[in-house]
Amino acid sequence: MFVKSFAIAAISAAAILGSNFQAEGRNLTESSKEIDVSRFSNGSIVIMNEERSDNPEFVHTQYAFIDQKCGSVIVDHYGSRIDPNDRQLKQTEQRMCAEIATNDNDG
Repeated sequence: MFVKSFAIAAISAAAILGSNFQAEGRNLTESSKEIDVSRFSNGSIVIMNEERSDNPEFVHTQYAFIDQKCGSVIVDHYGSRIDPNDRQLKQTEQRMCAEIATNDNDG
């Protein structure tokens, strides 16, 4: 019974990863401090790394969002390829940055 449950869970996980699944993680890390934010304009997205998978529609992209309030925020994006010039993506990242800045100021 346990083996059957594990097999179903593994198949479900593979199906989720193979689909157009998108998840993102944001964090301020030591590597983000190494990015010279003065080299980039405010609101820039800088792709740091992109790993392809067997599914051509699924990639793992690590990028930095540059903002004067937040500095550089590293984002791990799992899903379809991103366009660093996408206006909607930049607006989303600016909202997230504003939330981070607000939370930092609150204590």
